Amino acid sequence: DLYMKVGKEGRKFTWIFADYDVIYEEFLEYLNMILSTGEIPGLIPKDEKDAMANDLRDAAKEQYGDAFDDTADNLYKFFIDRIRDNLHIVLAFSPANPRFAERARKFPALINCCSIDWFLPWPI
Repeated sequence: DLYMKVGKEGRKFTWIFADYDVIYEEFLEYLNMILSTGEIPGLIPKDEKDAMANDLRDAAKEQYGDAFDDTADNLYKFFIDRIRDNLHIVLAFSPANPRFAERARKFPALINCCSIDWFLPWPI
């Protein structure tokens, strides 16, 4: 649903995700894919992709002009580009968490595809 609102409707969305929100480690694999490529392979079935392509045709032509080649592949790329532009993920992970280093190794996009702001303890 979030993917459709952001990619199809063009809504802007910021998702704040903290390390205590990780219930299943497998979820970080999906997050890693979103951060590195903007998509989760197999998330959207082909019939939904085709229907979505028809819905996005006008928005793509409006953004790129009539010269836009509105093939299903190009419209899906337009959808993914919209997700990359409109979905912002804020990760609030503590390096003091014992699983932080392991997660950074297993899911490199958590480090490589993010801007990192380190916060030191607040002065008292």
